[in-house]
Amino acid sequence: REPYISLYGLSKLAQISATTELHRRFGGGDGIAFHTVNPGGVASDIWRGYPAWQRLLFSAILAQTETAAQTVVEACVSEEGNPPAAPGYWNGYFGASRNTAFEYWSPLPARGTLVPSSPSDAARDSAFAKQVWDESIEVLCAAGAAITS
Repeated sequence: REPYISLYGLSKLAQISATTELHRRFGGGDGIAFHTVNPGGVASDIWRGYPAWQRLLFSAILAQTETAAQTVVEACVSEEGNPPAAPGYWNGYFGASRNTAFEYWSPLPARGTLVPSSPSDAARDSAFAKQVWDESIEVLCAAGAAITS
């Protein structure tokens, strides 16, 4: 299953790829580690443009923002993520490491527990990660940002 078919999915692919490239360039030896956290489906303000009945449904079945934040905070302070750890991809739902369907919704939010998962092959492609980095720097420089590498 190819999860990267929407703009949102492509943004997640870019996020994971950028994390991989940041870690390759700056992580490990200098006391810095880079990781990606997928908190899963979250009943956040991202749904504000949807009809009220859908927002109510999402509020009932998706993780609340505070619950999703617990996974993100745990990724920041966990021992297993300390440098020189390789980039981790952690999920906000139990079961996500066993079935990709649980990456987006599960009745069992992980809360403060990190659920190691494995992103798609495309997201683990180091050549693609470098390409995302290079093209991002190019766009930023074209917009006037002074970036040295």
